[in-house]
Amino acid sequence: MSRRVLVSLVLLCFAAQALSAMPAGHRRKIIAWGLPTPDDVREHIEQVRQAPLDGLMLTVAYRDGDNVRRISDAVFSNRRLDFESFRSDIDTLRALDFGHLADNFLVVNVTPGDIDWFGDCSALMHNAGVAARVAREAGLKGLVLDCEPYGFRLWDYRQVAHPERSFEDYRRQIRLRGEEFARAVWGEFPDQVFFLLFGYYVGDLSHPEDHHYGLLPPFLDGLFAASPDDAKIVDGWEMSYTATGRDDFLRAYWWIHCGALPLCAAPEQYRRKVSAGFGIWPDPNEVKDAPFAWDAEDFSRNYRTPEGFRRALIAALDTADEYVWLYSGRINWWTGENLPPAYRRALAEARQTLLGFSSVQLEQWARWPLSEDFARSHRLVVALPREWKFRLDPYDRHATWYAPELDDSGWLTVMTDGPWYLALPFPDATGTAWARVAFDIPAEYARRPLYLWFGALDEQGLIYVNGKLVGEWREDFDDSWQTPFAVEITEAARAGERNLLAVKVRAESSLGGIFRPVYLYTTGP
Repeated sequence: MSRRVLVSLVLLCFAAQALSAMPAGHRRKIIAWGLPTPDDVREHIEQVRQAPLDGLMLTVAYRDGDNVRRISDAVFSNRRLDFESFRSDIDTLRALDFGHLADNFLVVNVTPGDIDWFGDCSALMHNAGVAARVAREAGLKGLVLDCEPYGFRLWDYRQVAHPERSFEDYRRQIRLRGEEFARAVWGEFPDQVFFLLFGYYVGDLSHPEDHHYGLLPPFLDGLFAASPDDAKIVDGWEMSYTATGRDDFLRAYWWIHCGALPLCAAPEQYRRKVSAGFGIWPDPNEVKDAPFAWDAEDFSRNYRTPEGFRRALIAALDTADEYVWLYSGRINWWTGENLPPAYRRALAEARQTLLGFSSVQLEQWARWPLSEDFARSHRLVVALPREWKFRLDPYDRHATWYAPELDDSGWLTVMTDGPWYLALPFPDATGTAWARVAFDIPAEYARRPLYLWFGALDEQGLIYVNGKLVGEWREDFDDSWQTPFAVEITEAARAGERNLLAVKVRAESSLGGIFRPVYLYTTGP
């Protein structure tokens, strides 16, 4: 991959991040997969309300002759669902007091999957609308779509009903079906959150015609293209089931916002609508041939100890745009069955780590290293303003634009939550530029060591505080854009006064600048 392509992907990534800035009152949320029916929830409503969760992924049921069936297994079908058959479950859900569990979703699987993409798909679209209406009238947050075709190959060109049609024929047709599906579900539930358990990442799609998920991307293209402009579509990134550290989630976050773009035929709509979420599996010990056994007493035998579970949850919550979801084959999240108290406490503590912050604090801490070791020895003083003054210096002739007395009132304004070029009247600002921002340091920090934490600086930079050079950033091209770093400013800082931070940035292509927040911190708890 060329440098310019890589940088373009990076910039697109952070453009998406900027466009999906957190609204007031936003906080990260934990929801649990489990498919309880409304009767299950009603029977255990007291346990549900005490669960350290923000919502459930559930289902509703209907009677088919002598059988009771779930809507989650009936939407992708040639048999039309009757909305009124769900009235009882809708009334049950509306009557329940979920307490703080306000983000509940209705699950739809791509089963039974007996779909002929070139045939009559009116039943599928009808059923999609029924599911969305059920979710809306039941007071749920939206739909969850699990795209995994259990026991059949819905997305596999090698298994299609019309092999005489080319792969490109199927790609175009399935995108149209994705658009119809989007119009059906948002037509019934315009302000829903639409949750995918996973999106475009399904492995190596260099030869999609030979891959069992090769036809999923065009369906998602249609979904993103035809959904409303303000739609929120969560990529739940099921691939993070066994992730353990923040780096795992950061790499996934990059892929969701950047890596998917070459696979998507509707990139602008995708960037505007996608939200990065993560799935976590607390007890993957039940996987066949797993080297661990699930032990409810000796936690050292488990893939995740309670502390490991807590740390993984914090890392996921710290990185996700909004949602983290939990899957388990053994734990019943709404009753607490098979959930040892130590794991329940770990879940509650991880949720509380971010729950106690206000929306402003959450935004400030969005890129702050929330590790316990760091917190024990450091303290956040203030988040620097998001708006900075910016001016190009294409011939590198202005060596003193760091001077505090310089009048920068006529400079352009850039933000630290997206690439600088978004605020510029030209798409590719290579070369040298300057950025400046004023910030206050409280007087009580006059005799404390002070540091600036940069979430990222692309690619090279000289850093000045109050006219004094305090640091230089120079890193490998491939890593500079994603590498946080700190600079001590103790000698140059003026506590109790307004301070001026100026950064001279040099980039070889597509200037990224400072596209993550900058923080002032000190030592001490």
